[in-house]
Amino acid sequence: MARRRKNPFAAKRARLPHRALLRREEPLRLTDRDELEAVTRSIAAGGEYLIYEGARGEELGCRVIAFDAPEKAQAMQAWINTSRIADRPRLRAIICARGALAVDLLIGHLVKRILLFLVAPVFAPSISANAQADDKAYCAQLSAFYRKYVQNTSRRVDVEALAALDDCQKGNAATAIAVLEDRLRRGGFSLPKEFTP
Repeated sequence: MARRRKNPFAAKRARLPHRALLRREEPLRLTDRDELEAVTRSIAAGGEYLIYEGARGEELGCRVIAFDAPEKAQAMQAWINTSRIADRPRLRAIICARGALAVDLLIGHLVKRILLFLVAPVFAPSISANAQADDKAYCAQLSAFYRKYVQNTSRRVDVEALAALDDCQKGNAATAIAVLEDRLRRGGFSLPKEFTP
């Protein structure tokens, strides 16, 4: 004979027969859910409680908060009525009077990704311009190190390094950096770990 498993949710619901109902069709905002949870914990005072979505009878369409004592359920229902949590704005983006977009945290992540996708191409040129400026400054530093420590000590002429120095002066830092770094390493010098212009 197969053994039937117990239903922990049903067992907990049976242990907590006293209920307060929050009638609201729309989902709560994240901040409202956190507030509801904090108040429920406070009213439960270390006792057991259960928050769930009602599925039948008078609980249908309600958020149900169940307690082990009727006083706790009454206190919770009084808080629900006085805080007017059921009438608070629903989960969505709200345009403020100043024109700023105030987005609830739950959908904020998605909106941020969409905005990033739309706005990134606008800022990409300035970001790449900063990177190019940093590359040019780093290339100039490598050139100075090469001239001071490698070029003046070597007796033979390194045509590739001279071309890299020339590229660096012309602003072609991307091609010059690799060559100059290689020549400095071969000369036994360590590269600047962190360049601060």
